[in-house]
Amino acid sequence: MLRDDADRYISLRRTLGYKLVKAERHLRAFAHFAAGRGEAHIRSTSVLAWLATVARTSGARERRLTDLILFARFLHAEDPRHDIPRADFARSRQTRPIPYIYTADEIARILDAAGRLRQQKPNPLRHQLYVMLFGLIAATGLRVSEAIALKLDDIGPDSVLHVRETKFRKSRLVPLHPTVIEALGRYLEASRQHAGASDWLFPSVRHRALCPTTVNYTFRCVLRRAGIAPERSQQPRIHDLRHTFATRVLEQCGVERGAVARHFVALSTYLGHVDIRNTYWYLQATPEMMADIASAAEMLGWRERRMTKLAPLITGFLRDYMPRQRGYSPESCETYAFSFKLLFDFAAKRLGTRPSRLTIEDLDAPLIVAFLAHIEQERGNGAATRNLRLAAIKTFMRYVEHRVPSALEQIGRVHAIPVKRHDQKLIRHLTMEEVRAILNAPDLATRSGVRDRAMMHLCFAGGLRVSELVGVLTENLSLQHGASVTIRGKGRKERCLPLWKDTARDLRAWLSVRGAVRVPELFVNAQDEPMTRAGFEYVLDKHVRAAAEACPSLRSRSISPHQLRHSCAVIMLQATHDIRKVALWLGHADIRTTEVYLRMDPSEKLEAVEAVVPPELRRGRFRAPDALIASLLENASASDTT
Repeated sequence: MLRDDADRYISLRRTLGYKLVKAERHLRAFAHFAAGRGEAHIRSTSVLAWLATVARTSGARERRLTDLILFARFLHAEDPRHDIPRADFARSRQTRPIPYIYTADEIARILDAAGRLRQQKPNPLRHQLYVMLFGLIAATGLRVSEAIALKLDDIGPDSVLHVRETKFRKSRLVPLHPTVIEALGRYLEASRQHAGASDWLFPSVRHRALCPTTVNYTFRCVLRRAGIAPERSQQPRIHDLRHTFATRVLEQCGVERGAVARHFVALSTYLGHVDIRNTYWYLQATPEMMADIASAAEMLGWRERRMTKLAPLITGFLRDYMPRQRGYSPESCETYAFSFKLLFDFAAKRLGTRPSRLTIEDLDAPLIVAFLAHIEQERGNGAATRNLRLAAIKTFMRYVEHRVPSALEQIGRVHAIPVKRHDQKLIRHLTMEEVRAILNAPDLATRSGVRDRAMMHLCFAGGLRVSELVGVLTENLSLQHGASVTIRGKGRKERCLPLWKDTARDLRAWLSVRGAVRVPELFVNAQDEPMTRAGFEYVLDKHVRAAAEACPSLRSRSISPHQLRHSCAVIMLQATHDIRKVALWLGHADIRTTEVYLRMDPSEKLEAVEAVVPPELRRGRFRAPDALIASLLENASASDTT
């Protein structure tokens, strides 16, 4: 029963790309053991008993238990009578063994001992085969399984080995050193004379691939003949030839950290590692590099002792100084936080660290200038946004200069970064005909159409910002005699706006179909959640496209919600001719902000021109200064008459 389940499980996982060579042996062995105990289901007691009989080391027990746990989970999903063994049955603290790094003399002795192996009649090339095999592993860092799986076709025309379908089904090309190419040529010549017809580079007696067990046994015999590390309780392994290759390569690249970092990438690819972290492990086998790492760590520790951590400063700035000491609104704090998010992400990427490890000394003037150039060139922000980010940084630096006196010189350089001047183009707005076409676009026979009409009408008539519009509460609206709405605007300033009769009528229509919702906001989406900025932008864009069919001037135009506010300001300026009333209606803190609408309204300039009385000037007639010019003028007059 379990044998059939194991075959089915293995077949299923192999269709997903897994090899499961060892897992198949483990599961079949356990199925045979359970069948001997008369069990048709997985039992935890049977798992413990089987592990005790087949696995002598903790590592072997853990590998087999892992395979059984995955198999048990698969069966338990179909039949709950199967037990899922606990993962801590064979858990142990394993330490990766430190590799044995062979010296050049020891590798030469290994190859010499392999060359003196006793010849066998079925395999007259036994000594040459193992000399070439051990030498190839030592010179290329191949895994044992990769070397014995090589075929003659895997040797390219440029003497490049094509290592196919190795660990994790990865393939790679391995270039060979000229000395290896020469030795490989001699081996192939001898192999063609004695080995007969075989596709394998290292064939067995039966013209198949060598068995890994046979290779490991032969290597242990060679080590004993060569006298390598006889005092060790655990003999060096053939895999240590791969470790030796990696270690010697790193030693030759020098101890300078930049060179080591560059060689790590190439070495990781050459060895066929899936993750470069597996290559970093070889550092512990290289004393010279470990000494450099220790020196670098000592310098880093000294640097960190004199550096000021940025995290506590920015936390105090955003959580205490801005909201509590200065009274900034949550929206303003979020705007500042987003600016610093962009800055810290850029700085961490530029310095090769994490944002949590940044220091205040890292935020020097060159980095700030590079960040400002980054948001303009790569993020596509304009000069106004660039100046906004710079203002947030300078505000933070004014906070820091009272807490980190040692950074005053650096902070002074940041404050010296100038704002960027930019073109101030005329604000785009809509005509009354275009506004009317947009407001008439919604379908008033539907709930969403009534909502969209009321929402866009209020945004236009009140000259509201999007944040003000979506933040209007039902309790802020009064539709009694003298309809009005209370707006909480920028800077937490409140203003009460009277409503046009048409606007009040649209709002009454929306309240009649709004129904009972759980949120206090006036405008909600289809899920009866508060309307968002993005939601209103989507609604406006949808109705602008619909209105473009009746109003051709809206075609191919991108209308933002803020253009409704600009349109209200222009229409009110044309009606009142008083910039102070427009500023009061829009909720501007400074009238200079409202003066931008004077530049875009031509009627104001025409009235100014008409109001000016031109000065009375004395009239005269031009007289020629000499006779020649007078004759030329007379000739020109005569030609005109004829």
